[in-house]
Amino acid sequence: MSGLVFYQTTDIVISQDKFAALGGQADGLGNVIPFSAVYDGSGKKITLDKGFVISEDSIAVNVYAGLFGMVTGTVKNMIVYIQSDISATNLNSSGNAYAGFIGQNLGTVDNVSVVVGLSASVKAQAAGVSKAGAFFGASTSGRVSKAWVLVPTQKVVEDWFKTGEG
Repeated sequence: MSGLVFYQTTDIVISQDKFAALGGQADGLGNVIPFSAVYDGSGKKITLDKGFVISEDSIAVNVYAGLFGMVTGTVKNMIVYIQSDISATNLNSSGNAYAGFIGQNLGTVDNVSVVVGLSASVKAQAAGVSKAGAFFGASTSGRVSKAWVLVPTQKVVEDWFKTGEG
């Protein structure tokens, strides 16, 4: 997939109950195939309108939930609206789970905004590492510039009172 460039030409609404993230799928041998291309949103928006719920109990070491699972390429120039739940659960006894607009970023993210709706939530559960966030589950060696997460104030306050974190 490396060397490919995808241009978004219109706004997109994804309203499926289950969605396979772009990149991050296991190849059947336990290896992860990342999204290694360039995705240029061209200033358009993508709305995640229904839950992105991924549960994996196979040989997968890592489970990714979100629009992009694992990114080693580039994601740029877009607005993402998260209107519902993103959830990754890894039932493998030694597995990890990553959830967010991008489950795990090892690539480049530039000029991207994520807007989180009042009823949205992002969760990760695993025996190993569990990382969840509106933008990334994890961004360990990636490059990020001009990235914003917008959360309605009411949502931040409600979450803080429920969990003590904000």
